[in-house]
Amino acid sequence: LIGETGVVTLSISGGTGRVRLGDSEWQAEGCDLPAGERVRVTGARGTVLLVEPAASLPPPGNPPPSLP
Repeated sequence: LIGETGVVTLSISGGTGRVRLGDSEWQAEGCDLPAGERVRVTGARGTVLLVEPAASLPPPGNPPPSLP
């Protein structure tokens, strides 16, 4: 699941919410985000997915840009 993208289905508030990946919905932890926001899975703690906004991470397979 790490690296997959999904959508917030229940706003992440106070660090917890729910996200949909494919046809499954998971409890998630991350920064506060509204429902409908796209997220990328960065890890897991048991059955809880750790997520970040998809826009804040480089696309899978692409390294982040180098700093000068």
